[in-house]
Amino acid sequence: MQIGITFFFDCVKIKPFWNGINNFLQALFNESFYLTKALVLLNVNEGPHLNRSNMYLVWTILAISRKCITRRWNTNTIPTLEDFYSLLKTTALLEIKIKELRIYPKPFINNPWGKVLSLIDTIQ
Repeated sequence: MQIGITFFFDCVKIKPFWNGINNFLQALFNESFYLTKALVLLNVNEGPHLNRSNMYLVWTILAISRKCITRRWNTNTIPTLEDFYSLLKTTALLEIKIKELRIYPKPFINNPWGKVLSLIDTIQ
């Protein structure tokens, strides 16, 4: 287990990646932010008090960060912040679309998936 923790968090080669994530979170929340092992690996917040919505955002960002590492698991390369930003942007766009579909499903009536939604509405 210690090897996994070292690779994910304490490895000298991965430190710049985590420092970049930490800087991103500080910029996002405009306050001092410190990533701990508990927060990165277990989603246990020992740091700044954030509301539930912001904590969900932090947990999602950290999950994306961990995914960037596991994508490179069997290679000799470490993830870059560009990898992180790309995956974060994709996730953010999907989250926005999911929210739009939940709140405003009617504009999608004219596409093929809109027909599926209409059919489901008539069945229920």
